[in-house]
This record gives sequence, C-alpha cells and structure tokens, in this order.
Amino acid sequence: MSAEAALLDLHGPERAGGEPETATSPAHEPTLTAADLRQALANNRLRVHYQPLMDLKSGKVCSVEALLRWKHPEYGNLNPEMVVDLADRSGLIGALTDWVMTTALKDCAEWRQAGWDFRISVNATPKLLIDPRFADRVAKIVDRSGVPPECLTIEITEGQAITEKLHVLETLDQLRLARVNLAIDDFGTGYSSLGRLYSLPFTELKIDKSFVMDTPNDPRRRLIVRAIAELGRSLGMTVVAEGVSNREAWDLVKSVGCDIAQGYYVSRPIPADALTNWMHRRGIPKTADTRALTQSEDRKQVSESASHKRLAH
Repeated sequence: MSAEAALLDLHGPERAGGEPETATSPAHEPTLTAADLRQALANNRLRVHYQPLMDLKSGKVCSVEALLRWKHPEYGNLNPEMVVDLADRSGLIGALTDWVMTTALKDCAEWRQAGWDFRISVNATPKLLIDPRFADRVAKIVDRSGVPPECLTIEITEGQAITEKLHVLETLDQLRLARVNLAIDDFGTGYSSLGRLYSLPFTELKIDKSFVMDTPNDPRRRLIVRAIAELGRSLGMTVVAEGVSNREAWDLVKSVGCDIAQGYYVSRPIPADALTNWMHRRGIPKTADTRALTQSEDRKQVSESASHKRLAH
C-alpha cells in the first residue's frame, strides 16, 4: 500500500474478527484544521493498529505493520488520504510519523519482553525522505525504545524511493548505516529503473497487492509475481506478497518463491492487545523464524558499501 494510505490505513473486518471500520467518503469529508490534528496528537486520541505478516514456510509471524487510526468523536473513522494530506500541508507529518514510530516500538518492546521476536514496520512519506533530520530522529527514537534497530523497517513506496534526489539517497543511506531496515513498498506500480533499484540499500521488497489479489485467476499476473520474486531474491531481499486474501493466493505466492504473506488471509489490522490475544489463540510460537527476518550477508555488505561510498562523495 502507498505510504500515504498505509500510514492511516483503514480496513474492513476479516479473519481476526472485529467490527468493520468505515472511513468517511471523499464526498462527505469533514473540514478539519491543523489545530484539530495537533489537538488529537496532544490529547492521545490517535491509535495504532497492527497487521501481522507471516512467514510462508514456517507459518510464524515475522513482522507487523503499524497503521494509524483516528476515530473522530463526531465524524468517526476519518479518510486516510484526507488526514495525511492535512498533516503534509500543516507541517505535522513528521510529528505524526514520530508518534506512530514511538508507539509501535514501545509495543514491540513489550512483545519482545513477552517472547515474540518480530519486526515493526512504519511507513514514510515523501516529505520525510527529503528532510535531512529524519534519519537522525529515527535513530534517536529507536535508541530510546531499547529495541534493536534491526527490528525496525521503514517502508517507502516505490515511486518515491526510486529517485535521483540527493536528499532521498542520503536519508536511505543514513537509515541503513543506523542498521534500520528498508522496504520498497507497492513494487510493480512505480516503473522503477532496475539499475537504480540495484544501487539502493533496500532489504525488503513488497509486491503490490494489485498483482497478488487476482493472481490465482490470471496467469499473466502470476508470471509478474514470479518475476518480481525472482528479482528480489537475486538482490538478496526478503520478498513480501501484499493482498493475500485467501488460501489460493497463499499457496500461489508461496509456490513462486515469496518469503512472507500479508493480507486478510492472515489478519486484518488490529489493536496491540487484540494482536497479543490473536497470537495466543493461534498458538504463534514465541521465537521468530530468523530466516525471513534476516537479509543475506552478501546483500548487507553491498548495501553498506554503497552507502559508505555515496556518503563519502
């Protein structure tokens, strides 16, 4: 999912149970101001839900994606694009993302203490990538959390990641040098340059759900998913299939070489306490499969070498 949509993603009900969440439609969007969002942040009115990602071979949860919720007391669940646009326009996107990251890492620390050792992923928008202070803020938030930096993944949408902008490249390099993992999100929709992809320090590749959801019924999409999975593996990346909504899709993405599945077949996004209960009910082991969590050492060396070279120039 895109960084803008994923930061405040609102999903309906599915396997993990719970009530449907209906966001305000674009035609009925309320008029909110920066002061409203600032007040929601200050008064702890925002929430983070988590969508688990599951290793296709072991069936273990290896990561969870942090997704912000804002249920307005008057307007209900707000449209995510409207909220992110408001944050961008008002200069609050940094504070909003910092809050999500801080909250997610706090929950991650508690899960790790309970024995579940998996990663947390948080989405970054374009304005954050061109902010020269972003990587330093991330490193400080991680340090305060006590969670190893390798447990955090920053997800970056393909279109904004594959860029020639110097500030973006520097931010990506600095995040990797801080040992934070980087995922290229919605891959397949941004018309990437393969040469540029090879030179960037990504550790994870997420195949866009538009390719995955209809894959069982469309041989051409199946070929695309297989080709992307092979590309990711050849670059030493962990390959995630988004939009896995049924057993057919699960079996197919597993057969073409994807490592991890994310989607309604696994679970919808749910609050932290509900995720803990879900893991107990599902009998999720309290030790993650490090195969899906750890990038290859070859890729790590290539990425860090590239980072050092760019920062030296």
